[in-house]
Amino acid sequence: QATLAECRREDVEASVTALPPDNEHPLDAARRLSAALGATVPKVCILGGTSFQDPASERVVRRMSRVLSERVGRGAVFVTGGRPGVQQAFADSWGSHAGIFHVVPAGSCSGFSKGTDVYAGRSEQEKEEALARLGDIYIAIQGGPGVVAEARTALARGASVVPLPRTGGASSGMFDF
Repeated sequence: QATLAECRREDVEASVTALPPDNEHPLDAARRLSAALGATVPKVCILGGTSFQDPASERVVRRMSRVLSERVGRGAVFVTGGRPGVQQAFADSWGSHAGIFHVVPAGSCSGFSKGTDVYAGRSEQEKEEALARLGDIYIAIQGGPGVVAEARTALARGASVVPLPRTGGASSGMFDF
């Protein structure tokens, strides 16, 4: 992730939320973002590795993004953690039919070409904790121990997690997932 100074001006101006309070707990950040993104709209979070281990996995992510954008429309909000790899490929392949947002720590930006950055936490860890508490559905592609931790937190609070096993990594059962 880039610092705000490295972000494109329009990315910073497009933020739908103000910077979070210094002492905001990740659970409070998730509640604030849920309200800002639409409390009654399902939130679908994309989890995944920061690089692709197989070109076929990247094709799956890009196709899935295009299809979800076209078919779901405004029926849901899609959320990434603003990281390179799976999340960036998903965002870059997104159409224009529905909202896509990227949760990043205060003082950072995703730098993605599509979507809007929203802030949670002051560190990557706080941002990940908030993201794990934000969604209703999580789609996991590849990934490592970080994806497993986010998915377990989401499952523990009753969210649905859909791993794509053919993509490998945590999604295929590695790291005790």
